[in-house]
Amino acid sequence: MRCRICGREAVYKELRFCPQHFQAFYLKKIRSYLASLRIRNLKVLLAVSGGKDSVALAHGLSQVKSEFGLKLAVLFIDLGIPGYSEECRKYARGIAENLDLPFCLVRLSDYGKTIAEIRHERICGICGTAKRYLMNRFAWENGFDYIATGHNLDDELAFILNGLLSQDLQMVLGAEKFSPTRKEKKLIGKLKPLYYLTEDENRLYCEINGLDYCRAKCPFSRSARQLEIKERMKSLFKSKQEKINFVKTIRKIKKPQEEQQVRLCEKCGFPSFQPVCKFCSLIVEK
Repeated sequence: MRCRICGREAVYKELRFCPQHFQAFYLKKIRSYLASLRIRNLKVLLAVSGGKDSVALAHGLSQVKSEFGLKLAVLFIDLGIPGYSEECRKYARGIAENLDLPFCLVRLSDYGKTIAEIRHERICGICGTAKRYLMNRFAWENGFDYIATGHNLDDELAFILNGLLSQDLQMVLGAEKFSPTRKEKKLIGKLKPLYYLTEDENRLYCEINGLDYCRAKCPFSRSARQLEIKERMKSLFKSKQEKINFVKTIRKIKKPQEEQQVRLCEKCGFPSFQPVCKFCSLIVEK
């Protein structure tokens, strides 16, 4: 198969691009995302886990940072998962050094416990709570305007489908490509520059650019519902365009979400919908 633009051998079959034109396609998606939200001259914290998506995110944003006047830094959250956290940290630090970006490290153990020490039947949910809290707190305390994550099109699809299957409307409504910063509430907004890029595209981007990333699987994620749904998606969606169409349709039919009242946690002073935030009640006080 040949590249539809230059006729050279294609490496991306769905859209028929050679390495050079796939790279251009990929970065164009990131540029379009940033331009659509008018993200310019801001300080952005990159949440990097060491996996392919966040490594691709860090590299992709670094390629356009001068164009958009972005000041970037890499954040890795060490959750204290034996063997796994150390392995992931190595790749997160590696991409930061490769791109000459500041590397920031936050350890969950500094707040009392590690994920490995927490005994809970919904450990993946606890992990997500911890990461969201620590990302937001670090970003707010260090003057960042936004947090950028490596969430991709497949992640968003799985999130929406999980909400539909669970009859959880709030989960479906939460599948947004952007959330605003509300510094008066100590709430830093989220950017998802890879929102319309797939896992396979992120993997290919890493391969083309020689980017190494962590391939190890979290020992606690074997029964994660999100992973099960992603496996089902392979037979449900036959092309990337079908995935995009589904996400866009959901976004059109959503009813306006009633905004929950954000308050500040009585324990730590950071955003919460309850008197005590989930992080304090599920992790610090456990």
